[in-house]
Amino acid sequence: MKRIFLLWFLTAAVLTAGNIRVLQDRKLTDLSQGKFFFPKFSPAGEAVFFTSENYNGLWKLSLESGSLEQISSKPGIGYKFQFTADGNKLIYRTTNFKNKRKFHSLFEYDLINKKENVLEESVRNLSPPQINMDGNVFYIAQGVMKTASAKLLKTNNQSVSVFIEDRNLFLSINGERKKLNPLGKGIYLWPSLSPAGDKILFTAGGKGTFICDLNGNILVELGYANYPKWSPDGKWILFMKDKDDGYNYTASDLYVKSEDGKTEVQLTDTANEIEMYGEWSPDGTEIVYHTNNGEIRLIKLQYN
Repeated sequence: MKRIFLLWFLTAAVLTAGNIRVLQDRKLTDLSQGKFFFPKFSPAGEAVFFTSENYNGLWKLSLESGSLEQISSKPGIGYKFQFTADGNKLIYRTTNFKNKRKFHSLFEYDLINKKENVLEESVRNLSPPQINMDGNVFYIAQGVMKTASAKLLKTNNQSVSVFIEDRNLFLSINGERKKLNPLGKGIYLWPSLSPAGDKILFTAGGKGTFICDLNGNILVELGYANYPKWSPDGKWILFMKDKDDGYNYTASDLYVKSEDGKTEVQLTDTANEIEMYGEWSPDGTEIVYHTNNGEIRLIKLQYN
């Protein structure tokens, strides 16, 4: 199919199904500015942050003014970077090599004062920063779970988080870790808690994407759905259906599926572009993603 090009002021739907439709799909960056990947909304939704090839460097794009600012040029910094809940700080991991051995450091960057603080330096086993259901940023250094930020999005009676370690799916409640692995031994990817904190979304290599409860009981099988992401209200799952030849991606489009797995909506449908790694806006009305050639794009949704 030919891409249906829409100007920002048009309100006609590109694709529609269920009670979601795509109103607009527009470019946020141009290739003349560089090739960018893995975009993510700031917690307030006023800006989009992204990295470049090989996760090197971080950039901030203001959605109001369109201004583009480079935050850092450090190597590996763009891999799974996180925001503190107030949106004022970034937590990111960098990579360096010493005597052919890989080491990681963890930093906290103040977006207001533009100052960087070292949290962990030259650690062999250091996970990327992650977010638990309280909005805290946490990470795992040498097998020990640590909190990088105590800024809370919300307050709960217990602190719950899910994470991957050695390809296994772990659940942590109030610091007590338990290997979950709902489908038994395998390769687990992309785990996340539902906004309500009562369900876990995850992908199992070669088996598909699933939703389970906190005891590991499978509730919903979503099928082939890579890089799955809960919508802010927990009613939809954003994901990509990608194909590769063993070396490179050959095709990919973005979809959303209802939490119960019964309704699926295709968001992109192109013959000459590969759309990947979508992320929700804080209010769930927009999605950012990157194309294989390095463009950052934004989808505007309407709920009927």
